[in-house]
Amino acid sequence: MTIFRPDIETHKPVTAAKITSIDGFNASAKPVTNNSEFWAKVRAILQVGQLSILGLLILGGAANAGPLPLDERSRPNGPDRFFDYDRAVGFWTEVVTLPALEKAWERCENNEAFAHWNNVWLVEWRRHKEFAQGERDRGLPNTLSLWQEHRAIFIYSFILVHYGVEEMQKVTTEFETVRYCHDLLRTYETWSYTYRASKQDPATTSFEESDDNISEPFNDWDRHCFHMRGPKGINKDECNDLPDWRTPEEVAKYDAGLVNNQIARAKTARQTEEQRATSRKVVEDYLASHGDSLSEADREALKAAIE
Repeated sequence: MTIFRPDIETHKPVTAAKITSIDGFNASAKPVTNNSEFWAKVRAILQVGQLSILGLLILGGAANAGPLPLDERSRPNGPDRFFDYDRAVGFWTEVVTLPALEKAWERCENNEAFAHWNNVWLVEWRRHKEFAQGERDRGLPNTLSLWQEHRAIFIYSFILVHYGVEEMQKVTTEFETVRYCHDLLRTYETWSYTYRASKQDPATTSFEESDDNISEPFNDWDRHCFHMRGPKGINKDECNDLPDWRTPEEVAKYDAGLVNNQIARAKTARQTEEQRATSRKVVEDYLASHGDSLSEADREALKAAIE
């Protein structure tokens, strides 16, 4: 009988590093802290009609690391990639703020059993159809359907043992924590890909992400739902139910992109009065959320941009 053995060089346990940049913006960049200086520069850009998301991002600061680790091998996940899909839905619908997410993740931080399991999963989750077929042919009739319908259980039941007895026992001993952390991180991966899809151009089939494409408020999407439904493996029929797991820096980036988009649309001669009203509403909301420390002159300058 042929024994399945992993490729040794691709199966070394690793700890996924946290994100240090988003869309090319270095996390070590220093933000502008002087609001008067910030809005003076914005007004100067507006006067020549060249306000851009890049300008606001450079002036307002760069994105920081995400709250949970993301590996380059991560992907959005459907129900078959969780140990307990109902628990994943619970994370999605009940752990709805960034502080709540960080609190939920404390159980998983620096847990060696989960770190080992997570590396196994990231390497193995998309493989083994032929292995499962062979196991079925050798008298395990449900093996292939398990691989197809419940990938997490399949990897745990059939593949983990090939990483060594000691490592397998470590995971098994803390299996409840491993299951919990696996489902939480897979949920976050799915959220991250879904949220990123809101930055794709809703007018095209291109998957290119850009803050220039942000045109609808967070969780108030319509046109952007076309792209978001692809990676959204949780509550797939609903578009506007994302937990808000964005960092403060990411919130600022998103809102800046939204304002930039509305200002650009307001300057378009073809824009209807209804669209202008939407643009004004977005700017007003932006000022309400981010304008506490602005002077009245700064507020008026931003409002004037869409009048």
